[in-house]
Amino acid sequence: MPRKILPELRQRRTYSEDLKKRVIYQRFTLERTVNDIAVNLDMPKRVVERVLQIWKDTGEVELESGKKKKRLTIMTDDEKEFLLALSERHPDIYLDEFQEQLRVQHGIILGLATIWKTLTSLGLTRKKLSKAAAERNEADRARSRFQIGAESPERLVFVDESRVDLRTTYRLNGWAPKGERAAVTAKFQRGQGYSLLPALCSEGIIYSEIQKGAYDRPSFLTFIENLLEHMNPWPAPRSVLVMDNCSIHHLEDVETLCNNKGVALYYLPAYSPDLNPIEESFSFVKAHLRRNGFTFRATMQG
Repeated sequence: MPRKILPELRQRRTYSEDLKKRVIYQRFTLERTVNDIAVNLDMPKRVVERVLQIWKDTGEVELESGKKKKRLTIMTDDEKEFLLALSERHPDIYLDEFQEQLRVQHGIILGLATIWKTLTSLGLTRKKLSKAAAERNEADRARSRFQIGAESPERLVFVDESRVDLRTTYRLNGWAPKGERAAVTAKFQRGQGYSLLPALCSEGIIYSEIQKGAYDRPSFLTFIENLLEHMNPWPAPRSVLVMDNCSIHHLEDVETLCNNKGVALYYLPAYSPDLNPIEESFSFVKAHLRRNGFTFRATMQG
């Protein structure tokens, strides 16, 4: 009777304390993702996650066999208030910078894990920063919100331009085995660019145009003339036109066309695209382009 060949047992790989400390360094100082750390350090994703969880719970990178979890230091209310104020003034601050400020201002030395757990208990989480232009004027923004907000929603029509090209049609996320990067083959050239120029009211898009390349002054004036055919004199519905104040929008001819139609015209303050709700519709359009990217790329490339 032939002998059974038993499968070879895989030896469990061990990871040094120094390597585990590099996991903590890459996650909280370099702000790498768990997947990136796994690739960089050649570690399974589950091991990276376990190291991070132990560190958050105990302030250590590994637990000795039979050893109880170490209790983290409890911060005082004053120290917690200091952390909150510091995070409000400097939302991009790193954990080790929190640690240094606590040492300088309060004379205490706390572990990064203690600071992390305290921030979490205070309702703070690490998020992708939303950047606002330092040049924008908050007084102008407040004045604009007040003026436009005084109009009835059904009167408002928002206009803005957005560019799309081949790169817009590629999806942003994909599937891959754990610990490996998700990759696709894509062209890096932008290719022919197209400009979308829609007008949005409370009922949806009331008029839109698309053309190759960017809009210039003559083509933008033609767009405004066509759009005004779908608008009404103030104070009827669709009687207030709102757009940003870039140079091709800020034309005397635009104001003349609006005045002749009886349409009120508002320009948004500089560096304030967030005040234009049409930006949300661009996100929807670009998501549709990515979902149907193959079809659109075939069309755009002829």
